[in-house]
Amino acid sequence: MGFLEELYITTDKVKVNLSLKNFTAIGVGGKADYFVSPTSVKELRDIVLICKEYKKEFFVLGGGSNLLVSDKGFRGVIISTNNLNEITFLDDSLVVGAGVKVGRLINLLKEKNFSSLEFLVGVPLTVGGAVVSNAGAFNKSVSEFVKRVTLLRKGKLLTFDNKDCNFSYRKSNFLRKNDIITSVELKLFSKDKEKIEEEIKRNLEFRRKFQPLMKTFGSTFINGKDYFAGELIEKAGLKGYTVGGARVSFVHANFIENYCNATASDIYTLIKKIQRTVFERFKVFLELEVVLVGEFDDFNG
Repeated sequence: MGFLEELYITTDKVKVNLSLKNFTAIGVGGKADYFVSPTSVKELRDIVLICKEYKKEFFVLGGGSNLLVSDKGFRGVIISTNNLNEITFLDDSLVVGAGVKVGRLINLLKEKNFSSLEFLVGVPLTVGGAVVSNAGAFNKSVSEFVKRVTLLRKGKLLTFDNKDCNFSYRKSNFLRKNDIITSVELKLFSKDKEKIEEEIKRNLEFRRKFQPLMKTFGSTFINGKDYFAGELIEKAGLKGYTVGGARVSFVHANFIENYCNATASDIYTLIKKIQRTVFERFKVFLELEVVLVGEFDDFNG
């Protein structure tokens, strides 16, 4: 019995040579050798063990909002958390599957007069992905709402309290390779539905006004303690700069747009151009908020 046969025995949610273009917010990327969508933690664990047995690399995919997948695709297994989507209410909290879409959660809790992650409205994130990157906006971060995180590490399920997650700006303890968040326990905060709707409307209006509407990652680079990445990029004269079909947004310079059938190579080249130019001008190296998946050809120049 081979690798693929064992995958099919574990789950019927297996696809081969699947393009990842439609699974990322920026809309680029080649094919994955294998794409699986486990429907339970047991299936997830078994898939990881099979990958280990056959020495297959794997990558866990959430909402795809901050991913740049190589044009060459991914030589391994993409594990989608899309079907890990159960929600269980407890007394003063709720347990949310890692694959639950943030937008779905916001709407569900709004109807029950609970405030949650309204600051992330409009961002194509899953709860698991939001926790890994400690996603935030409007001076709020996911870490403020997290009570506990359960994850799969080396075949074992582990649970971490908030204080053990090492949350910081756009980072957590779960960025380490092969950690897979399975569920998150979030605190519940009571709030009138009307006030939640007002906040959602206000946040969406802000995004429409100050962020591009084209396909993007969201923010490309992490802000520093004493600088805003977008401001440095703009001061470096790169607003509107293009490589192929990729462009530094005219609306906000920390956003890269797929404005004309960009390739991953176009975007990667533009990222390197931005980093190099900003470093030459300001001696600041811009750290990527975007995660690179697959192989990229680096260059000098």
